[in-house]
Amino acid sequence: MTDLVSLESAGCKVLKQLGRGAFGAVFLVIESNFGISAAKVMDLQHFNEREWEVAGKVSKQANICQYVVNYKGAQIKQDRAIILMEYANLPPLQKIFDSKLPHLPREDFIKSIMWQLLNGISVIHQAGLIHRDLKADNIMFHNIYGSDQVIVKITDFGLAREKDAQGRGVTQCGTPLGMSCSTSYSTNAFESIFRMH
Repeated sequence: MTDLVSLESAGCKVLKQLGRGAFGAVFLVIESNFGISAAKVMDLQHFNEREWEVAGKVSKQANICQYVVNYKGAQIKQDRAIILMEYANLPPLQKIFDSKLPHLPREDFIKSIMWQLLNGISVIHQAGLIHRDLKADNIMFHNIYGSDQVIVKITDFGLAREKDAQGRGVTQCGTPLGMSCSTSYSTNAFESIFRMH
């Protein structure tokens, strides 16, 4: 079964493909219960049930924090898994890095993005989770309809794990160049580097 057939059988009208990765593709869809959504489609062999469990924990927090993408539901259609999530309607942070801007973004814009990002990370950590693959491609932007406000949306919890008793993820993972400090250093080492005296 193809991605498009799977989405149609799940009650989704496909508007366009948003991207494709190693394990699947993401489409912009209109879903009968949730409206406009992003639908991640992958072969069932690549579907990680733990990712969906983590997404459930994150979604509870997303209701509190608008800076974390909200997961809406999941369906299995024959050999495909479909995860429906909130659609972030602007490109990821990586696109800003890749573009040849004539000048750097304004300082107040950078401060706002960092504040939102840190709030989102804090909410994820309060849920007892560590993202483990936080990189520019997983930091989306969203324009709230009818306003000029742009907000951050942290997405892709495929590598997220619950913290261990010491508040750490127990294995090192992620995209090597984008690896977060929380996965490449122990929590204590990370905190000692940035501790204010």
